[in-house]
Amino acid sequence: MDRAVICFTRAPVPGQTKTRLMPLLSGEACAELHAAFLRDVARACRETGAAVYVAYTPEGGRGPLADIFPFARGLFPQEGADLGQRMAAAMDRVLALGHSPCVLIGSDLPLLTAAHLNKAFAALEGADATLGPTPDGGYYLVGLKRPCPPLFAGKRYGSGDVYGDAVAALEAAGRSFAPAPACADVDTPEDLRALRRALAGAESHTARYLKQLFPTGGASMIHTEAFQQYVHSPAFLDPLGLPPGTDIPFASLGQGEYNANFRFHHPATGQDLVLRVNTGSQMHLPDQIAYEFFALTDLLPTGRTPRPLFYDDSRAILPYGALVMTWLPGRHLRYEEDMGAAAEILADIHALPVPENTRLLRPDRPAESIYQECLDMAGRYLAWEGADKTACRLLETLIREVGRLPLGEPSPAPPAIVSTELNSGNFLINPGERSYLVDWEKPLVSEPAQDLGHFLAPTTTFWKTDVILSPADIGDFLRRYAAAVRGRFDLRSLAERLPLYFTVTCLRGVSWCAMAAVEYAQPGRALTNADTQVKLGQYLSEDFLKNILETYVRRDFLKGVAL
Repeated sequence: MDRAVICFTRAPVPGQTKTRLMPLLSGEACAELHAAFLRDVARACRETGAAVYVAYTPEGGRGPLADIFPFARGLFPQEGADLGQRMAAAMDRVLALGHSPCVLIGSDLPLLTAAHLNKAFAALEGADATLGPTPDGGYYLVGLKRPCPPLFAGKRYGSGDVYGDAVAALEAAGRSFAPAPACADVDTPEDLRALRRALAGAESHTARYLKQLFPTGGASMIHTEAFQQYVHSPAFLDPLGLPPGTDIPFASLGQGEYNANFRFHHPATGQDLVLRVNTGSQMHLPDQIAYEFFALTDLLPTGRTPRPLFYDDSRAILPYGALVMTWLPGRHLRYEEDMGAAAEILADIHALPVPENTRLLRPDRPAESIYQECLDMAGRYLAWEGADKTACRLLETLIREVGRLPLGEPSPAPPAIVSTELNSGNFLINPGERSYLVDWEKPLVSEPAQDLGHFLAPTTTFWKTDVILSPADIGDFLRRYAAAVRGRFDLRSLAERLPLYFTVTCLRGVSWCAMAAVEYAQPGRALTNADTQVKLGQYLSEDFLKNILETYVRRDFLKGVAL
């Protein structure tokens, strides 16, 4: 059996390959990225031990491909009027040389391994044909033992269920079929973003080029071609009232997993502003940046949050959503001295009547929703082979005992807009002056007790500062909060609802750490934050988990704490 693999590809020529990644990348960068893809594909092909051929376009593209595939048995130009004809001609040509079975693959496959190809050949041991699906409904691989013209005739590629249509064509032609493993191809900016996550810490040709193309850190985004094109485009300049050609310097304010923030100075008004670039959604929203814009619009009357100017979710230049808002001064909250300021901020926000037309999500049973999230996160750790047995036992006990709480009971509390993310770093404190709350990434319409439970829980305060509040500390804060509310809404249910959210938030904190421990232990993913690594170990230690269980779950830690 003389097996063969055909790499069916364009030559990596600037302006002629990976054009759907423009203008995120320049034509030159697209070609260099494609060349990196091809080097990884070439390695996978060579490792199978099969004969390797390259079918290329355009006709003058042989040179760079011969450098990438020096071991290839042959390189030949593609022939045919459409994609189906060209694939069929390449397969027929190599099968006619006496190779069987023959597998044809695309080239936009930086995650392809020899294992994918060997499993495709294994599928052909018991079937006439095989296909390897891609997540978008197409296929990246087709394998045959002998020619099959109906498989390629009259097909439309790039839309619909291409994979399903191909399987149906094989069945109609009387060919037996067995599937090959799935593999993701890379065509769009969204695909590229997913690829960067998948290759984090890897050492392939593509991974190394992506590190060069997208250095770690928000500041590096400023120097990408897409960022520079965007901030010089009418989409950015027109809403700011600035003429074409205006050049604005940006400084990085910090980068999270799902966003990067940049401070800049409006050259006409003198106002300091923030450009927030959103790269994903913790809430799994397709319109995350719009969600944040409308949340800030709802919150504007409080005077405690940034004022949003505009958002752009077109993704026509940047592959991400963008939001421009006012920059606010201040330092991070210090629990030892800023609890009064935090109480005033939260009271003003919670006292805001929820607008009738708000676009914010409103879960029916918020505490139960948090608990369900905990089950999902902790479940990943409990199923992980590397999980600590003691930590698993304590997590299971915490889940079981928190699950006995009345999480699904309706609340009599008035609705309020809540942040759900009240870490000390999200406060901007200005002693003696107005202070603020920023980073409204996950707001909901819920009840004030949800925010207060998160803000006061030890799993929140200990994360950044090593502070754990005592009942006396919490009681003092709650009295300050009640005073700051000034009768603007009913607080009578807070004594009942706060302990519920306080306890389930403790479970959420350790569940998140359990999930993160699994993610950070995966091959190819490097921890870049030593502080996070230390905290994960602390939160999943026997002493910490036992303390959460005995101090905050099995006893009413807030008993006797009065407003």
